[in-house]
Amino acid sequence: MGLFDIYLVTDRQLMENQVVVNTYTYQVTSAVGDPDAQTLADAFLGEIMPSILAIQESDSVLHTELRVQNLFNPSDLSVNVLSEVGTGSFGTQPLPTFNAAAFRLQQDNGAVKNGAKRYAGLDEGVQDRGVITSTGYASVLDDLADALKSVMVEGIIPTYVPIIVKRLLVGDSYVLPDNLGDAVFGTIVDVAWDALVSSQVSRKVGRGI
Repeated sequence: MGLFDIYLVTDRQLMENQVVVNTYTYQVTSAVGDPDAQTLADAFLGEIMPSILAIQESDSVLHTELRVQNLFNPSDLSVNVLSEVGTGSFGTQPLPTFNAAAFRLQQDNGAVKNGAKRYAGLDEGVQDRGVITSTGYASVLDDLADALKSVMVEGIIPTYVPIIVKRLLVGDSYVLPDNLGDAVFGTIVDVAWDALVSSQVSRKVGRGI
């Protein structure tokens, strides 16, 4: 671990045997406690994951792996095998794998595009004709929005800051930077969820990975 290193967090899930992936990036802003990939994994599982599980209907989505990789140091890697299911209880009929709760992530660098997150596992009962209407569900969406912009703490010191990293064009591919000098990023300053049920075509059964 190095001060100002950037980590990629990959949350791998399954819904109806369809792979669902969400990714996050964090920057280390304090070396107190010698934070590393495993420490970040522990913090994410303790502080962020409960808010994710709360918006996913029970038995609809299974989280199978949390991988945390230091972009600047390949040896600083943590792979955590999971068996975590949603904790939501808003109905009994999950929407299809490609339907999602959508979040917009605003960051503070004009050179970087704002981000988005889409979460599978909504139940039919939280919406009416594609619009989220459940006040209880709105409450847990608010909680997740707060979590996505929160700085995670190691001990008593703010340590892991949520950021959006600009991908670099290398050859014909866009890749994440492998050193701080090439990294262009913005700190997430606000997160809002969308009242419209979103979709992600790549998660359709037979279409996605």
